[in-house]
Amino acid sequence: MYKKQMKFQRIICLLAIVSSALVFVYALGIMTDIYEMMNTLVPDQNDPSSELVPGARLYVDMQPFVHFLTIAGIGLILLALLLLLTNTHTRRKYYISNLFAVVLFTAGAFFVAIYSHGQIESFKTVFLTFHAAVATGKYDSLDALNRVREYKYLNDSTFWFDVNNVVFGILILVALLLVGNYIAKRILMKKEAGMIGQAGTEADGADVALDRMRFAKNKASSRLAYLAIVADVLFFIALYKINDDFLYQNLIGISVVYNLLFMLAAFLSSEGVKNYKPAYSYVMIVLAVIQVVRIFIFPVQARARISATTGLPVMDIGKFIRCLLYLLVSAACLITGAVINLNKSKALQSIKA
Repeated sequence: MYKKQMKFQRIICLLAIVSSALVFVYALGIMTDIYEMMNTLVPDQNDPSSELVPGARLYVDMQPFVHFLTIAGIGLILLALLLLLTNTHTRRKYYISNLFAVVLFTAGAFFVAIYSHGQIESFKTVFLTFHAAVATGKYDSLDALNRVREYKYLNDSTFWFDVNNVVFGILILVALLLVGNYIAKRILMKKEAGMIGQAGTEADGADVALDRMRFAKNKASSRLAYLAIVADVLFFIALYKINDDFLYQNLIGISVVYNLLFMLAAFLSSEGVKNYKPAYSYVMIVLAVIQVVRIFIFPVQARARISATTGLPVMDIGKFIRCLLYLLVSAACLITGAVINLNKSKALQSIKA
């Protein structure tokens, strides 16, 4: 039974990568027909209301979402690779790190699928409005009529909108199979423990596992600290790519300094937890709390601030969601790594006493 289950878990982890890549490819292709049909029908792209045909503003309105979906596809690929990093595809027994990887991918998959499906269905409605306007000749000017006549790609196919049901359906199915596999693994682990039978035998096995900790490093907590640093770097890049006067303030300077201190503290913690030092777990917990607090400083403030140049929020919705996820992932990695290290260091102290 274990052989079939382990073969299944390898397939599911590979499908997680494939389904995530499918989301990324879909993000690259969804605007193809819309670009060909509508890119010249909004003369001023900073003012979507300048559309020459009703519904043509869809070309402008969809761009932030497509940007979000592209980044989400990359994020899902990284989360799928986290399954491999934690050996979820090959491990005979699952631990906290495997649960963390499964939960993170599943949560990300459901969020991207549900949010994106709702957005795409609303865009599809606008797309059909555009074609209804073309069919009935509702143009704002003769220039609009001439531009429409020049199109070679004018069609009312909703293929790129409808295919989202397949793409996100596969993504959700893989996420559910991943959860089902984890549950099946836990059941098998309990059955195996029951078949071993003797409590004394189990105790001997536990003693051997604990004894190994004297010589093996706590790689799980250390890797999670590294992942927290990576997520923070991605947040750093996303935030400081904003081209607006909003960045020129003292709080941004403090944020830059803090990012450097955060990376240093997280790196030192990764080395500390590698050697089962419990004090570094508390450092990681404090860093995690600060990461959550930061959400209410810059992502929220940047989203609320209106740019004097464009009249739009300084941070668009796609970038806001990315920054939010980066900080949450960073905090989750730190908390999980800290808990794992506290449990392991406590167990190690018990056999040294």
